[in-house]
Amino acid sequence: MTQDTHGRRAHASRVSFLIDAASYFAALTEALAAAERRIWIVGWDFHGRTRLRPDAPSGALPDEIGPLLEALVLRRPALHVHLLEWDYSLLYAVERGLGPWTDLAWARHPRFALERDDRHPFGASQHQKLVVIDDVLAFAGGIDLTLRRWDTPEHAAGDPARVDLAGRAYGAFHDAQIAVDGAAARALSALARERWRHATGESLGPLPARRDAWPASLVPDARDCTVAIARTVPPFGGRRGVREVEALWLDSIARARRSLYIESQYFTAPCVAEALCARLAERAGPEVLLVLPARCSGWIEESTMGRLRIELLRALRTADRYGRLGVFAPMLSGDRPLSLHSKLCIVDDDLARIGSANLSARSMGFDSECDVALLSEGRSDLRAAIAGLRTRLIAEHTGLSCAELEARANGSLLAAIPPRPAGARGLERIADEQAAVGGEWMRALPIDPDGEPPIPGGTGWIAAGCALALAVSAAVLRR
Repeated sequence: MTQDTHGRRAHASRVSFLIDAASYFAALTEALAAAERRIWIVGWDFHGRTRLRPDAPSGALPDEIGPLLEALVLRRPALHVHLLEWDYSLLYAVERGLGPWTDLAWARHPRFALERDDRHPFGASQHQKLVVIDDVLAFAGGIDLTLRRWDTPEHAAGDPARVDLAGRAYGAFHDAQIAVDGAAARALSALARERWRHATGESLGPLPARRDAWPASLVPDARDCTVAIARTVPPFGGRRGVREVEALWLDSIARARRSLYIESQYFTAPCVAEALCARLAERAGPEVLLVLPARCSGWIEESTMGRLRIELLRALRTADRYGRLGVFAPMLSGDRPLSLHSKLCIVDDDLARIGSANLSARSMGFDSECDVALLSEGRSDLRAAIAGLRTRLIAEHTGLSCAELEARANGSLLAAIPPRPAGARGLERIADEQAAVGGEWMRALPIDPDGEPPIPGGTGWIAAGCALALAVSAAVLRR
């Protein structure tokens, strides 16, 4: 591996793009069932009662992730499970409930180690989402092993499998994960081991690469290729900070020639907005297609992250002198908004990036993040795989077939986006006149810090308000 603006580079024999949690959970179920020595799970959220295959008949092994891991440990005397979850604030128990803390009967085996990571700056979070099997297969991206994540690309209304623990339907949910093997999987295992060491003080060595753990049902999108692993690690407790996520974003935007396709739950990172503005102001710069949620979720998000998003989008529209910007929200039939949680970017046909990092300031320098990018390195087969991923994503959001989209594009990414008929599935332009909610005082709160923000000294209301804002930002924002 080498270190550059893309982060760490490593070879992968196979890479697969897993769009939406149904495909990820199915591949993960198969991979977990074959694990022999060690399972790493590093996440922002984890719930033991998460069903991995709610769309499939019951099998020989439990469907819920917690009991499944317990059953695997009992079956295989050499298997160890290491689960590292963010030690989140009690404020977040309103949404998560106390289940993750109290429903732990499946985690009591001596070869099951469950730890909570609190080794980060105040108000920051452990936001990486990794699973590594036997150091030979790894999954990374935006999908936590938790409730209300499972969905298919169809996002069908009334899907009987898309229900919570109480049997209540939840809204359609879009996200992405990437699977890699080979040296890339070993690099992600090293990252998980370092996270574990920093959180617990326990150092564990790598495993010998003894076998092939790639799921038989998982068709690779790319073979024999190079991936880049980019991290955000905040400075803490003598640990140096790492800003590879930010560096990869700025490098990718600068290198784009024809198009940038971006999906993100948030859009509040000033450094990224400035870089995009500079490219939009160029006479012959790339097209920029941003796919964002229609609105942020709830009053707190709307009045904080939503306000910041509006300001940055206005700056992009001002810079778009040549009409190369498109900002869209995915909508489903019946005017149902799609809950977009993905964090991905496709640059021309040269780079496809999937990870945990939002386009927020805190993902650039404050929270712990991990993105994985496939690099084409000029190879025609890898360029086709990257272009195919972009087509799949736009097809999912518009309801068109991949062939229809390719026929519409004619060299322009924006030209491929059809107008959305009222009430139909499609990409809806986010209106320029969208207004911010909440008072102007919200602007001063450190909701989306780029690094550890200073909190005024003393015990006055300003200091208390800033401290509370940091806690709320980590605990309430949907991450």
